Amino acid sequence: MVLAIVGIVGLKMAARPGVTGRGVAIGGLVLSVVALLLGLALGAGINNESAVDRLQQQVDDLRDRLDR
Repeated sequence: MVLAIVGIVGLKMAARPGVTGRGVAIGGLVLSVVALLLGLALGAGINNESAVDRLQQQVDDLRDRLDR
């Protein structure tokens, strides 16, 4: 959330005459929104105990493959 606010502030500052960085501000804003949505999606999916068990099983399987 803080990153989105910083991105908005950066976008407003980039609108000033003679100031560059509009593309960087837009990129930061987009990435912060994507990160927020991804975090919410993961948080909603991991609240399910069976989803946590499946994820743990996948991690264990990958760890077993690395040990070979």
